[in-house]
Amino acid sequence: MRVTVNPGRLASQVMKKGLYDAYIDSLLEVTQEFQEKSPIGASRQLIEGWDITSPRKESVTFDINASIVNTAPNARNRIGGRPGGTPPPIGEVGGKEGLLPWVMAKGIATNPKKARGIAFAIRRKIMNEGTERFKAKDNWVGIDHRGKRIPGGRLERAEKEIADKLKKL
Repeated sequence: MRVTVNPGRLASQVMKKGLYDAYIDSLLEVTQEFQEKSPIGASRQLIEGWDITSPRKESVTFDINASIVNTAPNARNRIGGRPGGTPPPIGEVGGKEGLLPWVMAKGIATNPKKARGIAFAIRRKIMNEGTERFKAKDNWVGIDHRGKRIPGGRLERAEKEIADKLKKL
């Protein structure tokens, strides 16, 4: 997910006037909001995976670029849902990824053999129908299961809010 602000020929003045710091502060505010709204889940990976990349000034275009990223495995599917036809990974007992560790961490089953059976049943249901989040097309970030922005979504609004905030400074 990338948030880009282009101050054009004013890039050097933007850097001098402290707008660079305001830009970083705005990105951190959005990142904090994403952390607060992320489902905790069994692994906490999604909520803990939000961060920003270091903003940098590109001399050719005068863009100040930075990205809001989430490093959690399968973050796009955790945010935008998973369509039918694409099964989620099962994972390993004691692992951090997949349905099996999730089933055990949620306490749905504590016996690894029973947990594996439940994980496969959940996997089959998701493969046939997709997840509820995907079917509802309702997620708080505003991206689809491919990581593409949903028009009018929170990510798009955040980009506009940051640009508007910088214009006022």
